[in-house]
Amino acid sequence: MGARLNNDIGEKLLEAAAKLVCERGAGGLSIGEAAKACGVSKGTLYYYYKTKDDMLSALAGRFSAALDERLFSWMDSLSPETGIGEAHSSLAAALFAGPELRGVAALLSGEYCPAVESCRTALTGWRILFELSAQRLSREAGRKLEADSARILPAALGLTLTYDTDEERAEALYALLGD
Repeated sequence: MGARLNNDIGEKLLEAAAKLVCERGAGGLSIGEAAKACGVSKGTLYYYYKTKDDMLSALAGRFSAALDERLFSWMDSLSPETGIGEAHSSLAAALFAGPELRGVAALLSGEYCPAVESCRTALTGWRILFELSAQRLSREAGRKLEADSARILPAALGLTLTYDTDEERAEALYALLGD
């Protein structure tokens, strides 16, 4: 019977790794630095994540889950009375509300690992979610959102790497979508 994992330590390790990935990209994630940031040894880290790929995959899952939650909340807020400008603005706010989209962009721009495939799968799901969300809007606004769905995520991912603040990113995405 093995020792029990301490969920607090596992969470702290993921938080430290997420910060490093968002700042430096997936290639900038050092297992040793993540362990040091949490005050644990590399051996302890390897007890939770056997490889760097395991940690990156856990991060991809964490980033995706947080974005899923915000995007589903965004979709639930839409109605036929929601104008396309409001839909775009609230979508930008949902996408850039936390560091997760920057983390996804960092994982996608790094060397290939299982986390990249996980992020690509999430992107496909989010694009489908945008298309489904269009059905909640008026016919005109829905058509615009559906037409925009193919360019929203690539633009948003690029903006996470270009602009420093969430406000700048949201403003730039809103301007790109041109309401």
